[in-house]
Amino acid sequence: MTPITTQQPILILGAGISGLALAQGLLKSNTPFRIYERDTHFNLRAQGYRVRIIGPGIEALQSVLSSELYQRLEASCATNALGGSSPSARLNALSAEELESFFGKAGPPGMGGQPGKSGPGKSGHGMSMGQKPEGSPEPLNADRMVLRSVLMRGLEEHVEFGKEFSAYEITPSGVVLHFSDGSEAQGSLLVGADGASSRVRKQFVPQLGLMDTEGRFFYGKSTLTPELEEKFNERCLKGMAVIQDRTGDVPVTLLLEPVRFKDNEFRKELPKDYVYWVLLAKKGVQGMNDAELLGLTNNESAELAKKLTSHWHPSFHALLDQQDSAQTSLLRIISAPPNIPTWEPSSRITLIGDAAHVMSPTAGIGATCALRDAAMLAEVLRDEGITKEGVGRYEEFMRQNAQEGISRSAMGGKHMFGMRPFEELAKVTV
Repeated sequence: MTPITTQQPILILGAGISGLALAQGLLKSNTPFRIYERDTHFNLRAQGYRVRIIGPGIEALQSVLSSELYQRLEASCATNALGGSSPSARLNALSAEELESFFGKAGPPGMGGQPGKSGPGKSGHGMSMGQKPEGSPEPLNADRMVLRSVLMRGLEEHVEFGKEFSAYEITPSGVVLHFSDGSEAQGSLLVGADGASSRVRKQFVPQLGLMDTEGRFFYGKSTLTPELEEKFNERCLKGMAVIQDRTGDVPVTLLLEPVRFKDNEFRKELPKDYVYWVLLAKKGVQGMNDAELLGLTNNESAELAKKLTSHWHPSFHALLDQQDSAQTSLLRIISAPPNIPTWEPSSRITLIGDAAHVMSPTAGIGATCALRDAAMLAEVLRDEGITKEGVGRYEEFMRQNAQEGISRSAMGGKHMFGMRPFEELAKVTV
């Protein structure tokens, strides 16, 4: 099929990590595009948590960013602490003594395992997300807001905020987006990068159902003050740490990592150093139903996290006692199934990142998967133009990418909060 060469822009719905990374790739290849974001401005929502990007995601970033912008991103990331991608400490929540690793020698899923063979693509985005091969780059530890800010650089004139998507319409010449304010946008291809609750996905592939993992996670951060460093368990301040309470029917796990930024020319633009943490529990926490749990305010979520860990070893209490309660949130964790269903490819519409394959964060590779999607789609559009066959090749890669990431995340979920097999989970509407 002859590639579509119209100058109509590619329309990217969503200014998250995957949408912005794709836009950078299109900018690099001089491909026209527009980004539409429902938030009224860039920093509307607090998104200040740590994002880990491993080898394949780093390669994806290098392929879509200019060398100057990638160097800026690298300089804006936190330092890699002791242990790198694997926990430097695995501790019993009650005794603060070393736990025998429930992951084996390789560490948590997504941080261990063996590298697999390369998948589709010419530039290496297809390599497996396994153990860091010798000579591959160290992981990037990026603050989510800082990462998005770097990815936004140079795209400002291509983004429209406050655009809430209602529906799309396929036309003989392309695709038309309809927004809730009554406005429209015309383009050659729509890329749904609108996250886990993607409206594009619901219209395009309504059969792509999501599952409730039954995980209910508390996300938080605690500023790395001298007081925290003095009172908190010193082993947990050396690198990533896992603290687990195995006294109940299912484990309750606290995953944490100090985020210390580099002292360089960009330091003044970055947040204060902090400890990023996630408390992984299962639905029914403290006998509360989902209506009660998911309706908690930030401060109420912070207090519940402290209550859940109040019987833990005293050396762990300082972290949650000194949390920034305004940034603590409790989320229901959903996931696509590992086998993403196939659909007839279209030269008018496709999906990317969480819109296609949201996954539990228990392997720490969601951002890497999203970046690989972005790099592969940018490569296909650059090399082949917009064709049904090219989009189909991208989607084949995306499904392989998703299957590996979701499977690793499910393995981590089993060990960290007792996640059941997918066939036993309930479908969920978001």
